[in-house]
Amino acid sequence: MRVMEFYVLLPEEVKAGTALPYILSFKSTSSRAGKKLMTQMYVKNRAANKVPPATACIMSGADKENDKGQFCVLDVKASRPSTAEEIE
Repeated sequence: MRVMEFYVLLPEEVKAGTALPYILSFKSTSSRAGKKLMTQMYVKNRAANKVPPATACIMSGADKENDKGQFCVLDVKASRPSTAEEIE
């Protein structure tokens, strides 16, 4: 099973000066969201001559159910340009 992991910071914590990185993992049914984040960071931002964390994103989750049980499927959307403080 392929797992994509990203270090992320919460904007509220960056603004307060208390930011510590979290590891965000995408696997299985959420791998599509991981691919979207990777594309935003390393393809779209690079094409625009920006650093990978140049765009802040919003993550959401949707509860799903199938014959194997209940699970959460993650989604990621670009929301706004990151501030200089967030990029540092």
